[in-house]
Amino acid sequence: MKRRYFILITFGLLILALGLGSWIALREARELSLSSTLDYAESTTAWLKDEYSARTDWPEAAANVTAAYEKLGIPLSISILTTEGTVVYENGVDSGTQAYRYLDPEFQKLIQEGEDNIEIRRSNYFERDLLYFASSFAEEGYYLRVGLPVDAGSNSLLTVTWTVVIISLIVLVLFALAVSSFLKGLRKPLVQLTERVESLQRGEFSIQADTDTSFEQINKLCSAYNETASALKTKQDSLLDSKKFLNVLIDSLSEPLVVCNRHGDVTFINSRAMEVFQRFIDPTERSYPLYFLIHSEEISDQVLAVLDSGLNEKIDTKLQTADGVRDFSLIISPFQGDQVAIVFHDRTTEVQAEQFRSEFVSNVTHELRTPLTSIRGFIDTIKNNPDISREQQVRFFELMDVEALRLERLIRDLLSLSDIEESDTTDSYFYFDLDQLLLEVKEQMAQVAAEKQISLNVQSGGSYQIKADRDRIKQILLNLIDNAIAYNREDGHVNVSYRVEPDMTVAGKKKGSTRQALLLQVADDGIGLKADDQIRIFERFYRADKGRSGGGTGLGLSIVKHIVRLYDGEIDLQSKWGQGSTFTIKLLLEVKQ
Repeated sequence: MKRRYFILITFGLLILALGLGSWIALREARELSLSSTLDYAESTTAWLKDEYSARTDWPEAAANVTAAYEKLGIPLSISILTTEGTVVYENGVDSGTQAYRYLDPEFQKLIQEGEDNIEIRRSNYFERDLLYFASSFAEEGYYLRVGLPVDAGSNSLLTVTWTVVIISLIVLVLFALAVSSFLKGLRKPLVQLTERVESLQRGEFSIQADTDTSFEQINKLCSAYNETASALKTKQDSLLDSKKFLNVLIDSLSEPLVVCNRHGDVTFINSRAMEVFQRFIDPTERSYPLYFLIHSEEISDQVLAVLDSGLNEKIDTKLQTADGVRDFSLIISPFQGDQVAIVFHDRTTEVQAEQFRSEFVSNVTHELRTPLTSIRGFIDTIKNNPDISREQQVRFFELMDVEALRLERLIRDLLSLSDIEESDTTDSYFYFDLDQLLLEVKEQMAQVAAEKQISLNVQSGGSYQIKADRDRIKQILLNLIDNAIAYNREDGHVNVSYRVEPDMTVAGKKKGSTRQALLLQVADDGIGLKADDQIRIFERFYRADKGRSGGGTGLGLSIVKHIVRLYDGEIDLQSKWGQGSTFTIKLLLEVKQ
């Protein structure tokens, strides 16, 4: 649109200049034509005087002069008046009339001023504009007037006019061609430069502009553009490298990181935060309030309060995450005046560890105090009652022995659990026959099962040799079978079986390893476990039914869990209240037949 306006304005100015020049040229041509006509009129008047002097007859003299002009095709008006005002001769008019000719302006000025005079006006007789030249022929007593058309030099004027028009048209055409050629040559580099600038806006910095054009200033502009594009490319590469480094650094953080603005909207969130809070939305594309992330209006208000104070703050709180409610320490730091960064330090493990330590100490203290209190009570009773019967003493000693055995089991389990947690060696791993171990465990637990009239069944899985710590595997079997018997009903069943499968795991697998998955299964049809008990059954000192525990320490399944971890294993519990439980232990170890 601007290009069209430029062309229109340019051509308008050119036409205006040509028009003004043509008008001046035509005016000068017209002046030249009038001057030429006046010369003709003066010459004709002199000629007419000469003709009269030679003949002393005005009509004859006028006829001779008029005839000459008629041959040239030029109309000629001749008027001859006496100084008294009588018309002696006039083309097409009878002599002796038209005294009113004295009223014509050229005669009036001639009589008044006494000098030759001209007047241009329309002639009704010739029906055209004439240049009237009036002069005095005083020596003969006459006034003469010759009239010639003002366009007597019209051929010259027409020639000049057409010349001006043709020259103007030629100039316009040449100018149009020159402007078109100029604009065409100018348009190509400008269009190219425009395209380069548009590509620059799109982030394409590698495309260079052509500096070999016919316009020096455009070449300089293109060179400046190329230098600017190269500088921007260098800066962009540097910024991208820095951004990639920061993104990798931030995304590699093991802790969630969130940035909010003054309005409480999330402007940045790292990958870990997306995973923890299960909100996989890029805030740069669609922002959302911090509340939608943490679901805590109180914490959102505290975050915004930090912006007002300008001071770092640490907040310990619980937040809902994809893994349930977790304990976090929020480190809130304002920056750039209107933004705040929030680092979510997950301290759930620390809180649970503190809670486990507290519960562990409390449970150990309680478990130790109970048998010790019973033993001290029996001792005080015997010591303070010397007359107590022998039978009562024997009974007290038996009870003291039971409590001492309970205390011994507790200490043994605690030492075993501690030993398992600290064990990081495979020196005790040897191949042994799994079927033989199962028979050994069955014989060892047969008496306990018989006392509750429970059927203990052991099934072979194919006579495998496994490489592991034999005592640890035996400990798993004993604890699971003891648990299945303790939480069973009379005439119940306990079934022990195993099978070997290929190791499908990848994590933790050593190169060239021949490990396979050993699945040990202990199932019973006893009382089963409630849903709440299933969640906590592997905790230390936790007993689902203390009344039917048979004096257990509550550490058996915790010991099993820790042993399973030594073999990169897993524990699966399937249980229904009143229908029994099935424990499936998966151990990754070397197996051969």
